[in-house]
Amino acid sequence: MNLELKEKEKLSEFLEELEDTTVISMALKALSNANRRKILAEILRYEARSNAPMPYSEIKKMLNMPSNKLAYHLKLLRQAGLIEQLTDFALDNPNKETEFWSFYETSPLALLILKASFEIAR
Repeated sequence: MNLELKEKEKLSEFLEELEDTTVISMALKALSNANRRKILAEILRYEARSNAPMPYSEIKKMLNMPSNKLAYHLKLLRQAGLIEQLTDFALDNPNKETEFWSFYETSPLALLILKASFEIAR
């Protein structure tokens, strides 16, 4: 119990010391949309299973969402700092079937916010 209280105290100090709350506001706004929560959940599941970033094609296949809608939601998640976009060039991907292939992974901010939300919900 004391550990939980110490963690809560640290989180409250962190929130009070935040000078720029734009990052937190953008992240919470991004998470307020069900489609973006589904996308983030799929990326997390994929990372948990494979310990690797999730390819765009897998996200599209899992969610069965039109490309323009998916691209829009991924953009907002990136802007909110919840996911990071990588390319096959950044990953030194040996599969060079395409010249450009995007991968997505959760950011440390996303993990921090989700962990804090999970702890609060318990």
